[in-house]
Amino acid sequence: MNKPSLLLISAASIIAENRKRLSTLAESFDLTCVTCNAARSLGVEVRLRVDEQPPGYGLISLPTFGRGECTTRSIFRGLKKVFASRRFDMVLVEVEPWGLVRWQAWLWKSVHQRRALFGEFSWENAQRLGLKGWILRLIYRLAARTGDFAIAGNRGARQLLTQRGLPPDRVLVAPQFGVDELLFCPIDKKARTVARNREDISPGVFLIGFCGRFLPEKGVMELVQAAEAVRVAHPSRNIELALLGSGSLDAELRRMARQQPWLRVLPPRPHPEVAGFMALLDLFILPSKPHRADGKVWEEQFGHVLIEAMSCGVACIGSSSGAIPEVLGDQMLTFPPGDIHAIVDGISRAVDNPELGTRMRERVLARFTNRTVAEQWATFLLDRLKERPSRGSR
Repeated sequence: MNKPSLLLISAASIIAENRKRLSTLAESFDLTCVTCNAARSLGVEVRLRVDEQPPGYGLISLPTFGRGECTTRSIFRGLKKVFASRRFDMVLVEVEPWGLVRWQAWLWKSVHQRRALFGEFSWENAQRLGLKGWILRLIYRLAARTGDFAIAGNRGARQLLTQRGLPPDRVLVAPQFGVDELLFCPIDKKARTVARNREDISPGVFLIGFCGRFLPEKGVMELVQAAEAVRVAHPSRNIELALLGSGSLDAELRRMARQQPWLRVLPPRPHPEVAGFMALLDLFILPSKPHRADGKVWEEQFGHVLIEAMSCGVACIGSSSGAIPEVLGDQMLTFPPGDIHAIVDGISRAVDNPELGTRMRERVLARFTNRTVAEQWATFLLDRLKERPSRGSR
């Protein structure tokens, strides 16, 4: 029996780690994935080699045109040829409803793939304000009229989609991709000691970590202040803080690190090497804060670094911003955004809870591996195809 054909348009799939979910998706679909040929991730330039063709599905890299590489303001050159090349049963675009490539894909789908179901994946979980918010509400309503289904990366994204007209039973809540539990995994005590010695981490250090963009809305400055307060509150514990990433606060954080030897500021590194950083930690913290200023609105949409740290068996806590509580699954592991005293309390609880890391790993294995996420997608998408004969074509 032939598998149904799926065209996935995914800028994120330029990163090899993000493509690991696709082999599982290809077990249920004759899969073709279109991605961009160049982008940046955490300050590191990523390029897709033309010979990088995976087994089990087709991978097509296209150049982009517009404002920035692989952004909501860019489109793909050559996408029309992909749509005209063969018949697809489903088209799924990984971009928010206002992304230009969403409408580019819908146009070519309408011309060349009229019988195919059309859907999108969206992370967006915050209602925009003012004129921009009004315009986006119209775009969401139009997207609901022109789409057959959607996958929402979090509950907030699902709410925005259903409020604008998509029936709730045609919206799945699931992350875009999971984590490689074999790469992001706990390491034994001996290997951990060797790795920490290599990074010049003294024996007995309780190492707190953060990985991501160094931006005010990520709560990095509050995290530094909280770490300093914990050191004062627990003078007998040798507590250090390691920050991995880059962003507008980079220079200020490096200046602080020169004055505080317990603070480590590390440059971005290729994604597979992030696993080594996570495995060194005793506690990972994602202290994101909602951002509402200068016409911009943002809340944490998932926090993929959380499931990477959790998969390494590292204890994790985070703010109650956006989707972080959904990922952690326990309100006791969250704190109010920007509340330094609450972060201190959270760190203190984690220091006294050595079994927390084991619970984190178990949660990832049950919900957030690449296979688990791809299987959720596949079940949902196949169900949508079963409905197609009774609903007819659009």
